[in-house]
This record gives sequence, C-alpha cells and structure tokens, in this order.
Amino acid sequence: MTKIKLLTVLITALVLLAMPATPAGAWFRTRNEAKTTGPVKLGKTTIETPTMTVECSSAGGEWSIQTKGQFKDHEKSGKQERTIFGPNLYVKLQKWNNCKGTLSGFTEPAVVFNCSFQFQQEQKNKGTGEALVSVITPCQFGIHFALKCPNTLFLGEEQSNINAFLKGVKAENSAKEVVATANVGGLDAEGCTGMNVENIKFRSEAGGLIEEGLELA
Repeated sequence: MTKIKLLTVLITALVLLAMPATPAGAWFRTRNEAKTTGPVKLGKTTIETPTMTVECSSAGGEWSIQTKGQFKDHEKSGKQERTIFGPNLYVKLQKWNNCKGTLSGFTEPAVVFNCSFQFQQEQKNKGTGEALVSVITPCQFGIHFALKCPNTLFLGEEQSNINAFLKGVKAENSAKEVVATANVGGLDAEGCTGMNVENIKFRSEAGGLIEEGLELA
C-alpha cells in the first residue's frame, strides 16, 4: 500500500512538472501586432453620486496595452510601457456625448471631461475575464451650470487602494473586439465644496464598452 501511495505521488509530481506554467490572469493582446493602441466606443453610461446622477449617451477614446509596473512608473524606466501583449490595459475616454445631469429633481446639461482608467485582468479564463479597475487621471464631471465646481475622481493609489483595483468590469472576446460591461462602485472624489464624495458608481449598458482590435489571451 505504501509503495502504491509513493508511486501515485511521484506520478502526480511528474505530471505537474510537465504542465506549462499559466499566467496569474488573462492578458490583453492586440489582434494586429503592428499596433499597440486601438479605438474604444462606449455606449450609454451613468456616473452616480449620492446626490447627483450624470448620464451620457456615448463616449469615444482609445485603448493601449501596458507592461507591468506601478502607477507611478507609468512609461518610465521600462515599466508600464506600451506593448502588444501585457497585463494592463489603459482606456482613455476623451469625448463624451449628450450628457445630462439630475440634481435635486432638476435635469440640466452636464459634462464629463477626459478620463483614463487602467484595467487589469485577474482571472485565468481565456477569452473572458473580470478586470480590476483603477483611476489614472483625475476625471471631472458635473452639471453644466456648476462647471466652476465639478466633482473630481481621485487618482488611484496602490498603497491605500483609493480608486484602485476595484471590481466591476466583465469582458469577453467577440468577433474582432473585446466587449465589456462596467458596474463599478466605491469610487471616491473631491466634491464641489472640497468635501469628499464617496461611493460613486460608474455603470455602462450591457456590452456597451467596445475595444476594437483587442483580444483576451
């Protein structure tokens, strides 16, 4: 019996050694190896604070795949540089369309300025995954008549986890693109009066975030 157990352990060890190592999470890869960036399309999106809601019909921008590194190392010393296959995806949303805001029961024109997020894959499943989201630029948003006093999302902080490594983005491969849905909560911002605004939610319609020319691998 002892010999059988030892033989079983030996066979198991050999099988494990023969298996190829798999990455800790699904990585991002461009479908065109000549490009490290591509277009992003975002459908109906809602940014909700405890007192105000801003809704936009669409937005546009670009994605870029990044290598490993901390936020502070972005494109410095060989870290967080653009690549065709890597663990981090930077999404810049530069043009927001038809935005309206609701505050105290009143609906007014609203604005959202340039926003950049980092998506980091954490699951092993090839072709699908849930990305951790971090804020890369201090994204501003607010109702039009209060432009002099917008809300500003804090930059992601790796040490404190403020606006960093939040869950809520699910993605999958689809045809020649990656299709994702955002339902991110727990974002923090500096409010209009300088007071912190907590538990902000960022939501997109189902499959509303389209990253063209990209795949999960």
